[in-house]
Amino acid sequence: INLVQAYRVDENSFKTGLRELFGVLQRSANQKEMETYIAQNRLRFSNLEEETCDAMSVLLNERQFTTYTNQCKTEDGGINMCEAFALMREEASLQGEARGEARGRSELISSLICKQYAKGISIPQIADLLDCEESYVEMVLQSM
Repeated sequence: INLVQAYRVDENSFKTGLRELFGVLQRSANQKEMETYIAQNRLRFSNLEEETCDAMSVLLNERQFTTYTNQCKTEDGGINMCEAFALMREEASLQGEARGEARGRSELISSLICKQYAKGISIPQIADLLDCEESYVEMVLQSM
């Protein structure tokens, strides 16, 4: 069995999609490096063969890759990976924002629960004021 370690392969030894595949694999641990590499090689990444993109998906363990690559097909039948990576970053950013907003709302409600309870307001009243379940109010108070 011959095993290949992607970081030891000279990507410039290849003239096919293997060059881009090894280039991405070698930089996969550092998002900024990978983005810089793709930007510097924009022309090559703007029309990659579908098989190369499929290999990237498997080797990077990014199963949702095909969702993005299907949206970024070129007229020549290739995949514009610059666009696909941009879509992935945009969606990841939106997901991060949504998680942050949810966490912020949760922390705000928890803070309000504690303040209201400290003022002597009962658990049922707090739940009614904040439109949440009494069990949630109790859980928050127990965790504080």
